[in-house]
Amino acid sequence: MSKERKNKNKENENNSMSIEKIKKQIYLYSESSLDIENDREKYLLEHSNSNLTVVSILLVAILNITFELLDRLHDLSLIISIFSIILISFLLISILFSFKARWLYKKKYRKSGKELVEHINKNLKEYPTMEYFYDQNINDFSEMCSKLEKNNKKRQIDLMISSAFIYAFLILVFAFGIVILIVL
Repeated sequence: MSKERKNKNKENENNSMSIEKIKKQIYLYSESSLDIENDREKYLLEHSNSNLTVVSILLVAILNITFELLDRLHDLSLIISIFSIILISFLLISILFSFKARWLYKKKYRKSGKELVEHINKNLKEYPTMEYFYDQNINDFSEMCSKLEKNNKKRQIDLMISSAFIYAFLILVFAFGIVILIVL
């Protein structure tokens, strides 16, 4: 009977060890998921910067072209002014959404080392093995990742709108050029 108990104890230890290994892998997976979402946030912020740069260049170009056309084509000043106002408004809307994408939404951060030690000391009975520590961190990573994912979705939508206005601007510039050529 003592051999059976030893075997059961060994089996329980092995199960406990395998659960701990599985939780460690889940912990590592959760950590890498958070890293991926952080990288996505950086990419979206860089994309916003790119949109702002493009819009700034286009805004200067359209203003220069508008003033040049107004100087040369006095007869079409009303049409040129209307098209310019429409084009500039598209760029301003694009800038607005690019800036909105750069908004620093509230994030959930990991506990500091001091906070974590205090939490574990207060709840020492809940942390008899390493797997409970993994559970805590997995939950923290999950909360942080889901919050960051929601924020990144908001940024992505803002950037899609900003880019759509840039594309619409380019199409309108092309249409405006055709109208000017036809009228001349």
